[in-house]
Amino acid sequence: MSKLNREQRAAAEHRAGHLLILAGAGTGKTRTLVHRLASLLEEGVSANKLLAITFTNKAASELKERLEALVGSRADAVVCGTFHGTAARFLRQRASAIGWPSDFVIYDERDQRALVSGLLSPGDDVTPGALLKAMEKHRLNPEVALPSWDRSGLLAKENLPVYRSLLKAAGAVDFLGLIEGGAALAEGGFLPRFSEVLVDEFQDTDRLQHRWLEALAGFGARIVAVGDDDQSIYGWRGADVSGMLLFEKNYSGAKRVTLSKNYRSKQNILDAANRLIGKNKHRLGKELLGVKGAGDPLEVLAVADERAEGHALARQFQQWLDKGVEASELAVLARLNSQLRGLEVSLAAAGIPYSLVGGRALFETRESRDVCAFLRLWLKPQSDLDLLRIINRPTRGLGRGALEKIQQAAGARPLLPFLIAEGGNFSTRIRKGVASFVAIMEPPPANVREAIERVLYDAGYMEWVCSREPERADEREANLLSLLDSADQMAGPDGDLATFLERWSLAGGGDLERGAGLRLMTIHASKGLEFDAVFLPGWDEGLFPMPDSEGERFDQIEEERRLAYVALTRARNHCVISWARARMHHGRTLSGRASRFIGELAGDGVHGYAQHPFAGRQPAELPKPRLKAAQLPAFDELAQADYGDQQGGVFKPGDLVLHERFGRGVIQALRGSGSSAKVEIRFGDGSSRTIIASYLQPCDNEWDIA
Repeated sequence: MSKLNREQRAAAEHRAGHLLILAGAGTGKTRTLVHRLASLLEEGVSANKLLAITFTNKAASELKERLEALVGSRADAVVCGTFHGTAARFLRQRASAIGWPSDFVIYDERDQRALVSGLLSPGDDVTPGALLKAMEKHRLNPEVALPSWDRSGLLAKENLPVYRSLLKAAGAVDFLGLIEGGAALAEGGFLPRFSEVLVDEFQDTDRLQHRWLEALAGFGARIVAVGDDDQSIYGWRGADVSGMLLFEKNYSGAKRVTLSKNYRSKQNILDAANRLIGKNKHRLGKELLGVKGAGDPLEVLAVADERAEGHALARQFQQWLDKGVEASELAVLARLNSQLRGLEVSLAAAGIPYSLVGGRALFETRESRDVCAFLRLWLKPQSDLDLLRIINRPTRGLGRGALEKIQQAAGARPLLPFLIAEGGNFSTRIRKGVASFVAIMEPPPANVREAIERVLYDAGYMEWVCSREPERADEREANLLSLLDSADQMAGPDGDLATFLERWSLAGGGDLERGAGLRLMTIHASKGLEFDAVFLPGWDEGLFPMPDSEGERFDQIEEERRLAYVALTRARNHCVISWARARMHHGRTLSGRASRFIGELAGDGVHGYAQHPFAGRQPAELPKPRLKAAQLPAFDELAQADYGDQQGGVFKPGDLVLHERFGRGVIQALRGSGSSAKVEIRFGDGSSRTIIASYLQPCDNEWDIA
């Protein structure tokens, strides 16, 4: 215990009832938990009376290893694992108590999709993935009423009994079913009587897991909840932070101990994080205090667009590398995985090694390889390997049988020149498919951009590859648009095809020593990690925070702010944030502005562009009302219907609205529906901007913008 600070020791020594350990980022949480378990064993508590539940198997292994280092073999009998792993363990032993077979098999997501596919008809207009997601929501919160427009939710409620019967008939259980089974065992009193149940990352538990813990507490277990409500970032997959916020109310006599001394980050980083998270209303409240000094200021960069952002990122990382920072101590943390694709291109063009965490590098994706096969075929028409890869992508009726006939007819001749010269000599079906393919290949493109655009749009590859897997359509589209954007960066000023393919191949090959460099990942994937320096791109309003398109989470903005807090607190010594004045989205360039989070963290120790240029300016005096004379442009009548703001009102063209920074304006046009729809507004200073509806308020007094 002498190695613990006062707060850590208080958490490790508490014995009188339930305990909430509010552990901030970098405050030595794991050390505290290990010493708590070790001290309980020293006091004579039986190891098999202690249950430690962690969020990942890796965390469980680390906890067990460090405990063994303190107390030796006495740690062996401590039950340690994830919720799912612990549930599976007890269900194997005691499943018969709740009428389950002990030899059940566990279905993963792919198995589940196959199972529910048979429950859907073409008219349902719901994918298997969407149905499974809706089923999970209903299983976690069955009491929530479903509105009539929630098609996937209603189908999920209707089909859930059938889905469960199919699982039962197959002797199978899915991952959420493991938790349901564990909760049933606990509520029936069929689990061992534990003296203490220690739960790490408590802020990420869901309602089924809460039921499980409450049942264990009812049979005498002391619940020790460990976590940080400011790092609750998984609400989108069912985590319920209210379990932590209400812990002291739900568990009678519970005490709270706060760990706030941070051993990871410089104080400037912590101050910015404290200012940011302090804007959240639904939190227990704490401020991190560092022990490593002030450190360098945070940097906020305003860049012209995503390409300039990539160049800035590459320059910054090269500076850190030149100063001797190890590449493995550097990270890019983005809000979305799709943001990383363009940054990959910039790093590859600069020759900076990197590894993509939690996904495949852009250069290795199937869609990138397909497009590059088209490009190589233009460069080398005799490359039969490339032709055979893409001649039926998109589908042209040229399957295996057709290709065998084509190869037999061509003999030893290269296939593309043969098809151009003699493709009309085949049967009607093959001839039609060949003609479609040759029309794309002839004549050869003038440059790389034209070549890629021809494949993506003229050949219909973009639409085809996105439609094959609707759940991954956004990811596929982002990859292909990043590939298109890379044409200008990697092909040279003339857009030379050979130059592009050489640089692309080297970037995707061994030149970058992939796996040995800096890390690219989403902020969600970075939770629990730390780095010497981090670059945080894409802090644009509307991108981060992201609007809740489904309008389901009451604390969506607060969860987005918690995600930003997690990103900041991954950095030990250096942190750079960037936002773009313009950014490409689904093929369109949209104007941008700095995220509200940048303004919220701004203060001492933050350098750079931390405020919007309109911040603090007084709006000009507006002319007298003449609204009826205002000329409104045409708008989509379908898009305007039932368009609600956050307060449940309805916006339509001609309405007066108020924005906190741009002031008053009149709605010109509408696109989309609900609080996440886009509103085109003309403001009092003459500017026209597109704003997400949730950031607008109705304005009652009449006035005119001439």
